[in-house]
Amino acid sequence: MFDQSATPTRKKSPELIELERLINADLIHRFRGEDPRFTTGKRFSDNTDNGLISCILAYIYLLGGTGERTKEFYGLTAQFRGYSLLIRVAVGQPGKAVFTEHREIVELTVHDFAQFKKIIDEL
Repeated sequence: MFDQSATPTRKKSPELIELERLINADLIHRFRGEDPRFTTGKRFSDNTDNGLISCILAYIYLLGGTGERTKEFYGLTAQFRGYSLLIRVAVGQPGKAVFTEHREIVELTVHDFAQFKKIIDEL
């Protein structure tokens, strides 16, 4: 049987709960002709690298940016508010977020969605 103790569970941050609320409200708005009871809500988790990448992409799309996963490094590239973003994710590694800016290219290393949201909202 699958051992769930190998995957640590964390309480969702308020930023992650807010992302779910915004994405689900956007889904209901886009499919307003359908009954909202039949619109499946999105659930997000930032306790794995893939989950964090999904959260970041959803937030960037929600704010009008574009982005995609990369194969060169574990993360994603995005275009947002005139900046080119190179975002590396490192969920299992403790530490502060790393932010460097070179002209219009911003490089980030983030460990959870709350760190990412704080940096992006300041751009």
